[in-house]
Amino acid sequence: YFDQYGFEDSKMGARLQQAGYDFFYCREAFGCVFNATTSVDLNYQKYIETGHMAKVLYRKNKKLGRQAGYHFLNLGIARLLSCLGLLKKWTEKIKNQKTINSKDRLILFLFGLIDA
Repeated sequence: YFDQYGFEDSKMGARLQQAGYDFFYCREAFGCVFNATTSVDLNYQKYIETGHMAKVLYRKNKKLGRQAGYHFLNLGIARLLSCLGLLKKWTEKIKNQKTINSKDRLILFLFGLIDA
């Protein structure tokens, strides 16, 4: 059950494929994002939820979950940073910033992997 942001489209694609639907590449296809979050607070929560949902996806489909980032390397890094007290510290620091960069997104994702 996906009750937060992240990977609901991956799960839907896996279910469609299991049901026998074929997928193919279409160069002309494009996607649109509506109601995209722009505030730091919303994005902060969104990236943590992505980590949570990677764990949910892994429980439902191990292969997709690993592809989404729920694997031993990320879990090991997250647990190590947590034990050192750095993960929570960095997460709180990010919460007070005006922007979120790609390194920050990774830290929030890792936090989401182990924070239940």
